[in-house]
Amino acid sequence: WISTYCIGIIPLDRTGASSQEELFKKPHEALDNGDILILFPEGSRGKPEQMTRLKKGLYYLLKDKKDIPITPIAMQGLGNSLPKGEALFVPFNCQVFIGEQINIPENSQILNENLKEFFEINLNQFN
Repeated sequence: WISTYCIGIIPLDRTGASSQEELFKKPHEALDNGDILILFPEGSRGKPEQMTRLKKGLYYLLKDKKDIPITPIAMQGLGNSLPKGEALFVPFNCQVFIGEQINIPENSQILNENLKEFFEINLNQFN
């Protein structure tokens, strides 16, 4: 609740009860207003420092907004510095790699393959 109002988090109902149009209504409004969206293509926060399968939601959010670039960012170490369920940062080093902007490709599989390759290459650099 607090994060929704303090930092503008847009919660998504991922139960499947909403239509795709309804699900992406607020994120589309934010993009139309020129806001920046930070998305986690895995869909939710999993186990610390373990990447899971990328979901297709990013593609479906942006497939009709091809003029909006995607900037991939790989982060390593956040599982230690911001443990799940904690409100304060714990002093650990984090590493961040910011990639080149990419445009939305013709299908979700290509997008996820490109993102997965980016994450694998850059997260392996940190180890």
